[in-house]
Amino acid sequence: MSLFADSGIRLNELLNIRPCDVDLEKMTVTVWGKGGKQREAPFTERSKRLLKEVIKDWESLDMVVRYTRSVRFEESLRVYRGMEK
Repeated sequence: MSLFADSGIRLNELLNIRPCDVDLEKMTVTVWGKGGKQREAPFTERSKRLLKEVIKDWESLDMVVRYTRSVRFEESLRVYRGMEK
């Protein structure tokens, strides 16, 4: 919410931000708006502090998402069934 309030970006833009879109050094976030136009939106020091924490979790979540996309359903089911014992 801090980034949303600080940067003035639209809700749809906020929902599509990836970790690679955030530049903590420049304190900007790259967003794609209406018509696919790219722009950089600045944010405050407060958002920077919060984003540092969020990005750590975000990268871990991204790793989980990539892993689960690479695993076949049958493999996941075999692991799950093994956990039931």
